[in-house]
Amino acid sequence: VILIGTKTSSWDALLAKDCEKTEQISDVWLQLVEECESKQGCGVTDESLSILSGILEDQYGIDFLLFAHEPTIENTTLKNVYPFYQDLAKEVAQGNSVLLDITHGFRSMPMFLYQSLRFSAITDIAPRSVSIVYGEFLPEKDVSIVRDLSNFWEFSEATESFELFKATFTTDRLAPMVATFWPEGAGWMRGFSNLVKSNYVLQTKQSIAQLNNALALVKPNNCPIWGEEVIGYCRSISNEFSKCRFISEYILVLSKLLEKNNLLTQTIIALQISVETRVIESRYDIKKIGDYNYWNENGGPKECKKDFQLNNNQRILFELEADRNKIAHGGGMDATTTPARENAVISKEKLAKYRAGVAALFKAFPVGVE
Repeated sequence: VILIGTKTSSWDALLAKDCEKTEQISDVWLQLVEECESKQGCGVTDESLSILSGILEDQYGIDFLLFAHEPTIENTTLKNVYPFYQDLAKEVAQGNSVLLDITHGFRSMPMFLYQSLRFSAITDIAPRSVSIVYGEFLPEKDVSIVRDLSNFWEFSEATESFELFKATFTTDRLAPMVATFWPEGAGWMRGFSNLVKSNYVLQTKQSIAQLNNALALVKPNNCPIWGEEVIGYCRSISNEFSKCRFISEYILVLSKLLEKNNLLTQTIIALQISVETRVIESRYDIKKIGDYNYWNENGGPKECKKDFQLNNNQRILFELEADRNKIAHGGGMDATTTPARENAVISKEKLAKYRAGVAALFKAFPVGVE
């Protein structure tokens, strides 16, 4: 059991019912009363808390940890108060279940404690089960009831995980939660996340087909409130690709999603591969997509692309390929002497020019037209 309070919290209340059992407990109880209520003193001492924890351990047969910080909680004292909550969260072993009782806590204290646990959970490798309870006394009925607030932990975890997925397509935390009510969607999320991380953009069409299959298997009224929002977002991703027919088009749409999320390295790679794929789809053997020996053959698709750029004054596509090559080779020859570009890779303005060049190539290389 871990208890946290202020230096002037009523620590003596923990012994109030047993204060007459032994002389030792009575003496400790009186000492706690004096320390916690004294207006001249600094509140409970570390020595008294240590003695108190020993008595509680003897009474209940389990370990106790007691934390007490200064009673004033505001911006000026935050740097002294918050570390207590961080230290407390570290005392909970990874993967251990937690029952968080916020009964009688000052309004700000449960907030700090909750936030500390959330912060520790972000880096917690093993999933943690957290239940939150609050004891409420109803004087008119002379009864105490327990309010279960455990869903708030799930909401927080889901919100953080969902925002991370929307920003970076990372699914390490979201997918296991989604798997409890939509396993097909969780499987798609993991695969799509790996696609983005590894830049395997040639698998985009296949991935979106998997997403559509997963969406067809959604069971109505079978998910939490936050789950409906996740499914809705997945539907919006599917809709982005609704007009795509060919691999190059799927990759081009993916590049827009990546740019929207500021994943600019992946955006450059996707744009370049969409160009290469389009050339092969339009005039060569589509079974050779991704085969770079085939791409580089004399008189092959690479020369065709080069001729288009020269004949149509689309030199911007040379720059796109050069940027892709710099990314693939750690920045190129000048990487050790020049600072990294702003926005990680390249400016939004340059990306807009690249897109215009890619659009011109797509128009000049139609697919499925005799």
